[in-house]
Amino acid sequence: MNNKNKVRWYEKTIEYQVVRTFMKISAAPLAGNHEVIGDTIFYEGNKFFLVEFKRGMNLKEERKKEQDKYEGNDYRSAISDLQLIKNGDSANYHFIIYGKYKDNKFSLFYQKYIDFLADDNSTIDGNQIGPKHQFPTLEYSEFQEYLEKVIELKKRSHKNCSCTGGVDNTLGVDNTLGLDSVLIIDEHGKAATIRDFQEHQNKLKNQLKNQSKHNESGETPEKPKKPKPPRI
Repeated sequence: MNNKNKVRWYEKTIEYQVVRTFMKISAAPLAGNHEVIGDTIFYEGNKFFLVEFKRGMNLKEERKKEQDKYEGNDYRSAISDLQLIKNGDSANYHFIIYGKYKDNKFSLFYQKYIDFLADDNSTIDGNQIGPKHQFPTLEYSEFQEYLEKVIELKKRSHKNCSCTGGVDNTLGVDNTLGLDSVLIIDEHGKAATIRDFQEHQNKLKNQLKNQSKHNESGETPEKPKKPKPPRI
C-alpha cells in the first residue's frame, strides 16, 4: 500500500469509538499516575471492569511495549501473579480494546488483558465488539484487590511505564495511588468517587461483623437495613 492509500488512527480514536458504542455505561477515565493500571474503569450494575486501549495498527509492537512495563520484561511471572487472585477469576474483568480497519469499516476488538500479554503471535485476533456487547463485571472488593496487584507489579518497573508522567514511587505504601478520589460519571452527569464504593463496602463488612457477634452471643437483633450503594 502506498502512502497515499494509508490510513491512520490513534488510541483516542479507540476511546471515542468505545464511548459511542457504550454510551450508557458509567466510566472513570484515568490519566497520570492512575493510568498505570489502565485507561478507563467502567461501572455497570454496581460492578466494575477495567480497559486499556491500544491502536491495533501494530499489535506485536504494542504488546511488546506492554510486556516491557514489567520488571526485567518478566511479564509471564506477572501473569501468574494476576492469576493467583481469586483463582484467576479477577483477571477475567481486565480487557484490551483495539481497532481494525477494513473495506472502509472501522471495528472494535477485545482480548482479555492476560491473553494479550501472553500472546506472542500477533496474528491472533480478539473478539469483535458488537453494539449489544456486554463485558463481565466484578464486585468492588475483588476489583480493588486486582487493581492493587496490577499497581504493585507495574510500580516495580515504573521507568518503563508509558503512562503520563510514569509511576510516582514517592506515593510509597499507597497501593491505590490515590485512586479513591477518581470520579465515575454516568451518561446523565451523575457522579460518585471510588471512595464512595469503598465506604459502601466497609459498611457491608461492619454489618456482617456485627451480625456475627450477635449470632455468637445468641441475641436476635433487628434485621438491619442493607446499605445502599452509591447511585450513579
